[in-house]
Amino acid sequence: MNTLRDLKMFYKYSNSSNPIYSIKQHLVQTKSMEMASRIIFLALVALASTSPAMASDPNQLQDFCVADENSAALVNGLACKDAQMVTVDDFFFSCLDKPGNTSNAVGSKVTPVSVAQIPGLNTLGISLVRIDYAPFGLNPPHTHPRATEVLVVLKGALLVGFVTSNPENNHHTKVLNKGDVFVFPQGLIHYQYNNWTANSVAIAGLSSQNPGVITVGNAIFGSTPPISDDVLAKAFHVSKETVDAIRAKF
Repeated sequence: MNTLRDLKMFYKYSNSSNPIYSIKQHLVQTKSMEMASRIIFLALVALASTSPAMASDPNQLQDFCVADENSAALVNGLACKDAQMVTVDDFFFSCLDKPGNTSNAVGSKVTPVSVAQIPGLNTLGISLVRIDYAPFGLNPPHTHPRATEVLVVLKGALLVGFVTSNPENNHHTKVLNKGDVFVFPQGLIHYQYNNWTANSVAIAGLSSQNPGVITVGNAIFGSTPPISDDVLAKAFHVSKETVDAIRAKF
């Protein structure tokens, strides 16, 4: 016997009618229990490691967590305001019926309704935007790093599309009319273009209180400090003069 446990097991089963068989049965049961315990443990580890990825934003642990804009606490999101200080206006935003000013280089205007506009959205994992498009106005190619977007056309028509990730880079595009709905998957580059002679309006819902936006042209050609001309010229297979000419527009 190698251990005290084995010795105790031997004495336990030595008085049975078939001690060798009894000892074998005990060992089989013990190994089965150990294997079951390992399987349960691995299953729990797998569940714990995948569960956080099932939601874009953390789930709330109370009825609401109105954002405290004056808090200096550094958390994933915004700190909660004292519930006794919460008012109905923390859950309210007005003026979304008013057209956005599209007098700009791209001919579109995004009016956000995120946690910055409605503090009560904090921890609730949703937000929305109104997008106005002048004739031939464009919401340029961009991504939302933290949200899927579902867009519905309220007025006019839009040419929309998104591009899948490498290496396929498939371009999925469609013309939307009033009442049509389209989904842009989280993190993928997408755009909307009003390829018509009348104004268009859309509303989009996003699966994050703060979805973020990375406009491709601004990020690449308008970064601070700028990305090296050598890098961009090689990446886009153009001359440095072309890079400088594009950068001047941002």
